[in-house]
Amino acid sequence: MLSPFSINALTIGILPGHLFTLFCNDLLRAEASRIRLPQRLIDDTVRETAPDGGVDLLIGEPNIEDQPSSWGEWVPEGVSAWQYKSGKCPPAKELAGGEFQKWKVREAISRGEPYCFLTADSINPAKAGRIEEALREIYRTYGQEPRVRVYGATKLVEWAKQHLGVPVQHLGVPVTGWLPFDQWEQATTHATSSSQTNKEAT
Repeated sequence: MLSPFSINALTIGILPGHLFTLFCNDLLRAEASRIRLPQRLIDDTVRETAPDGGVDLLIGEPNIEDQPSSWGEWVPEGVSAWQYKSGKCPPAKELAGGEFQKWKVREAISRGEPYCFLTADSINPAKAGRIEEALREIYRTYGQEPRVRVYGATKLVEWAKQHLGVPVQHLGVPVTGWLPFDQWEQATTHATSSSQTNKEAT
């Protein structure tokens, strides 16, 4: 049987633009469920309502009741803007003069909000570093502390392995005998409670 983790960067890299967008949206929504961030705070219709704004998804400001106890490693705390780039990732200089000049991107950065750039390309650490530095420079021009995330295809594979339902749906990865995180958590909690009850009864 094919391993449930048999996905690689190439699998993501060949996704057409609209499918890469759906993949990223679902990955973020799955992560939101895991950290218990309300789905209503996730706006993945930004591209439809603000064409050429340069942002594909926005995460709104959670109130006190909505705050996750832990934000985890993938989603920055609080409000954040997310941009997806399918196909080959342009050089940092080209992105700095193009994608990163779009008004929604500049708007988020000018407020000091985290900006997350997701590319379907398998960029190496050096290129990721150059893209991060180009974004940091834009933050600095606005007098803001840089809050940048750059996730290439390799990072997205690592992330997707933590949410099996996403690669199953979008990458055609067969998974047998595995539970979604919420079901696994419920089963684990129930088993722990039952075990504790049995111990108390003996």
